[in-house]
Amino acid sequence: MKENFEIRYDFIAKDGTRHQDMDSVRAANDRYWEYMNPKKINKIGADELDLKVMLKRQFKEKFELATHEITMLNIDFKQWDRYYILLMEAVKSGVVSKQDIVVFARNLRSASVITITIHEHEEYLKNQKVLNGIIDKINLEQGQARR
Repeated sequence: MKENFEIRYDFIAKDGTRHQDMDSVRAANDRYWEYMNPKKINKIGADELDLKVMLKRQFKEKFELATHEITMLNIDFKQWDRYYILLMEAVKSGVVSKQDIVVFARNLRSASVITITIHEHEEYLKNQKVLNGIIDKINLEQGQARR
């Protein structure tokens, strides 16, 4: 007999991420609190490095959750657009590695998206072109760095 195991997310943290247990919810809430109420940084030092590490970890966790959802389900355009905005924030922040950005952009590009209106479909196609541009630009930069 085969048993079907599903990953169940029964708890939701303040930042909207879904978790399986309360310990990970508490950790996510702590990170969210630190993100929403950052320490005042007067000089470049350990505090700023800690903030960058925390932001990088947050983006990576959100990428992993979104990737699981994108690859397993057909998603509607509004949800896809939220992930697209998350990717653009990651690109602008500069704390996420280029490899992670390319992997997530490829996952977004290959997601099965349900668009209802013509406007959503046009926006989806426009954002697909931007994703292709980001992937091409990073691949070109990495290709030039290898030479």
